[in-house]
Amino acid sequence: MADDKKVDDAYEKLAEAQNLLEDVVNDQSNRLIDMLKSELEQMKRLMESQDIYEKQGRPFALSLETSHNRQRFATRGDVEKLRLFATPRMDAYLEQAKSFEEDPSKPLPAVGEDEKKELAENPLAPLVGALSHYIQEAIESLRSISNILNKANRA
Repeated sequence: MADDKKVDDAYEKLAEAQNLLEDVVNDQSNRLIDMLKSELEQMKRLMESQDIYEKQGRPFALSLETSHNRQRFATRGDVEKLRLFATPRMDAYLEQAKSFEEDPSKPLPAVGEDEKKELAENPLAPLVGALSHYIQEAIESLRSISNILNKANRA
């Protein structure tokens, strides 16, 4: 709409979406919903005039669209090869979505089951991030000690 010089109509659509989001969501905090609310608010600010939209709103909207399309690769068949940020869990969910599409009566596994399966396949997965951090810290500490000892030997 805004690309067709109907920025007021686009603004109204965003306000409508924002109201629908408020109606659907309960009072519990949800990061995804908070993110969507924030994006809608930003888009509304960038739709205040045609000039603002053309300079800032359109690039922002295209960026959001690209970001959402990449994150939602499971919803479209044409981006299967685009796996920039795919995780094993995303792959599992994609397979579950395909399975559900083939047979909607087939029950999907619970998140707990997915976590148990991931843990069985890679028991160290929950520790990798922290372990990597502490190993890097240890390496830096050893380098510092080595530098101190080298300076002491030269003196």
